[in-house]
This record gives sequence, C-alpha cells and structure tokens, in this order.
Amino acid sequence: MTEREENMNEGEFIKLLNDYINQFYTNPTISLKHFKDGYKPDGMEKLPFSLPVEFVRGLPDAPMQDTPTKKKWAFLMALQVIFHQTIGSSYETSQHSFDVAAWRLQSGHYEEQLGKNKMKPVDKEIMAEVDLNAILEVSVKKRLNGETGWFHGMGFLSDPSTVMLTGHQLSSRMGGSAIKFKATARDGTIRVADTVAVTLHWLLNQGKNGSNVRDFGMANLKKPVYHLSSLDCVTTPDTTKCPDGVLRGAVFGHPDHFPELSYASMDVKFHHGGPIKMIHHDGDTTKGNSGSPVTVGPDVIGIHSRWEWLDEKKTKMINGATPINHYGNDVHVFRLILDYMAVMPTLYEALKEGFGGTAKFLAICAGGVAEVEVVGYIKGETRAVHFRWREVEC
Repeated sequence: MTEREENMNEGEFIKLLNDYINQFYTNPTISLKHFKDGYKPDGMEKLPFSLPVEFVRGLPDAPMQDTPTKKKWAFLMALQVIFHQTIGSSYETSQHSFDVAAWRLQSGHYEEQLGKNKMKPVDKEIMAEVDLNAILEVSVKKRLNGETGWFHGMGFLSDPSTVMLTGHQLSSRMGGSAIKFKATARDGTIRVADTVAVTLHWLLNQGKNGSNVRDFGMANLKKPVYHLSSLDCVTTPDTTKCPDGVLRGAVFGHPDHFPELSYASMDVKFHHGGPIKMIHHDGDTTKGNSGSPVTVGPDVIGIHSRWEWLDEKKTKMINGATPINHYGNDVHVFRLILDYMAVMPTLYEALKEGFGGTAKFLAICAGGVAEVEVVGYIKGETRAVHFRWREVEC
C-alpha cells in the first residue's frame, strides 16, 4: 500500500464527503429508507450538492487516521449533512430516552427444551427462506474480578460488519464483560470484533428490574464479511393483531456441533405494551442457543435469549426472545454508535480525562430519526462510553 493510499489529505476528504452527499441525494433510499412512511424531504432534485464540513454541528474534527477510517468518517459526516438539510436545524426530541453502553475490546444462561416443537435438521423449505450462512458461532472472552474465560453461543450477520446477539453474551453477572470476541461462519471464516454495545439498562441490571426485554447486543467486526449474506431484521410485530394471536416462526441452533444447524418451527407471540414484554415461543432450544435468530419467513423478528416462567406459580415454562426495535433495542441506532466508536478509538480516554466534551449526531431509527448524544463514560470494570438517544419529531 502506498503512502497516498494510507493517508487522505483535506482536499481528498472534502471530495469524498461531497461524493457521499451527492449519492444520498441521487438515491435517497441509501440514507432515508427507514424514515417515516410518506416522508419525502424537499430539495432532493438539487444537484450538484456541495457543502463543506462546517455544516455538521456538534461533532469532533475528523480523526487523523488511515484512509479506511477517514472513509467511514466521511460517510458519517455525509449523513449528518443530509439529515440537517432535510429535517432542518429546528426540531424537537422525544422526552423518552434510551441509553446504550459501548466499549472497545482487547486485540450462564440456559434455554429450555419444552418437548413441544423439537429441533430437527434444517430442511429444504427452511433453507429457501433463511440464509444459513449468516448464522454464526460466537465465542466471547470475558473478565470478572481479574479472572477470564471463554463463553460460546450464537449470533448472526445483519450486515457485513455487524453481528447481532444478546446482551448477556457480552456482559453477565456470572461471566463478567467482554474483552475479546470471535465469530466463526459455517464456511470456516473467522472474524474478530473491535467494539461492542449493549443497552445500558441491561449492563446495570442484568436480569433484574425488567431488563430482560433489553437483553440486546451488537458487535462491530474489525474486517467485514462481504462474501456472506446478511439477514434482514424487522421491527417485532404485535401478534395480537394476527389471526389466532400468533405467528409461525423458527429458531436455529447447533445442538451437536457447528456448522451443522438444526431448527425448531414454533408459535411466536409478542404483545407490545402488554404484560408479556418479551417474545414468547415454544420451540426447543439448548444451551448455547443464546443469540440465535428468531425468524418469520426470511425476516428476523427477535433474538433468542432465555426461558421464563409462564405463570406466577412457576409450573409452566416458555422460551423468550429479545424484541427488535422496541424498548430501545434499535438496530440502526446501535449500528451508527458502533461506527462512531470505530472512528473515535480514544473516545473513552478523552472523556475520562475531561477532554472532548459531548457530541450530538443524528441517526436513522425505526421510528424515523434519532438524536444521539455522548453523555460520558461509565465507571467500573467495563470501560464503556455512555450514549443516550431520543426520537426526533420532524
């Protein structure tokens, strides 16, 4: 690699920034596909669009790092310019906020076999709906009170750089918090992660105070996996509006040994805002199934997490999965937070030393647009950056 490829000068950075901006204006679905239905920003036909970095408010200067990092930073900056131009500088944020904890990595939950819908080898029908190559074996090294150990489970690609899984795979009372992360694909491809994030509510409570519904995690791979497909994640539907109050879905695992996969076809229930906060399903799972995708057709609607008591007398059990895009488990916001962490590797140290202040940026979220703020750092064994986000009314 030449020196020119390793370092990007200011002129090249501005050109790349404007190239991204023009791409977004030419093809608004790149950046605006998850906006509210019917939302159509004005001025999309105004080309060429050429505004420098000063249109981005409240963000630190571009990091002085290698070209790939600068390219990611330019991409994030272009999003900020587009958002500020399309929704304007005056907007209101929702009073309800959600908190995320993200940290950089160093270079026991059980599930229940209910006996109702047993796991079986994946058949041709399931293979036609779900790309099994996106399902990964995840190994996480954690530290607790100076002791370290490896924990194993499942995960899946939601894009070439992102592995989705549960929060307890990254931080748990029994195992501590992640310091290393390795994902193995069915074709033998191995990738490591450099940054992970969980909901702050899970990090602080871990099974208590209603935190199970926020048992949600995400990892950013140091090197993307472009040759494998990803699974599409959708907002978990309220099944009370469905015939019979259920959807027919599937959960995946490898009860024998990876990369062989099995699945259970089962009923899936979720009531948004109701007494049942988690997704409930009656498919068999085994130890190590945490992080498995719960699918309906080709779409992922949840992440398998644990089993729960179905009644107060604790006589009936049901399996539970973390809902997507509910209770702060927003895929798009988490993704941008991890991108931000990737281009600001010294963010934690700067915040700890009192430098850098707070930063605000806009992100796509399931409901439209979110304002994300860097609140500070979290003290303790898990050296994490504290992010807070709210939906934007625009």
